[in-house]
Amino acid sequence: YMANTKSKAWSYVDVPGKGHVVMAPECEKQKLAEPVGSEPTYKIFEEYAADQTAWLDDFTDAFEKMMRNGYQETNHLQDGPDVHTNVDCDIQDIKRHSTNGCYIKDDVAADSPKFLLASKHKKLKGKVFEYNLDTGSYGFGKQANPQADNQIWQLSKSGQQFVNVATGKSLSVQGSTNFEIEEKGDYFFLKSKFNGLYVDCKMAAKKQGSPCRTWNRNGGVSQRFYRIDI
Repeated sequence: YMANTKSKAWSYVDVPGKGHVVMAPECEKQKLAEPVGSEPTYKIFEEYAADQTAWLDDFTDAFEKMMRNGYQETNHLQDGPDVHTNVDCDIQDIKRHSTNGCYIKDDVAADSPKFLLASKHKKLKGKVFEYNLDTGSYGFGKQANPQADNQIWQLSKSGQQFVNVATGKSLSVQGSTNFEIEEKGDYFFLKSKFNGLYVDCKMAAKKQGSPCRTWNRNGGVSQRFYRIDI
């Protein structure tokens, strides 16, 4: 839909090798009409967007009609494919242009070592990667004493997901949940399997509460991480 997106609507797009780029989708108005000659789809969307009560009234009528009609056993309805087992979906954060989405969860071995995930950036000293239980987001927080489960991680069986002990959720950075660990002496880089970019916490070091992102590899301290075994 999106009336006039060609000139005014913008969105963030993952471009391999370039990161998150602001691009216009360049979509024309959706002029499909059923029956032919009736009000086009984009007009209906605009009307409902302007008057949500009208949308709710029409939806209620249509839903009740659908429920009354039901279906005949002769239609031979079948279960659709299972697309939910082991799938986890994070709530979207529109204000932060969050691209956290759905991913297939990997299992964690019972004897998988537990550790804290820290950064080599000097401004993040004394802080570790955590899942913020209040905001439902990932970022750096002051290392807890005694240790807190929301700051403790385990590697999944594939070795590509960092699973939080408190929630069972995988670390997600701008939609990336599977990472290739590139070891470099006493630290490592995290390369996204989703877009080929690297986890970068420069903004998190600059401003408290800011999330990390994926970015082109530059080898800087904001892209260097290390484990604290516990």
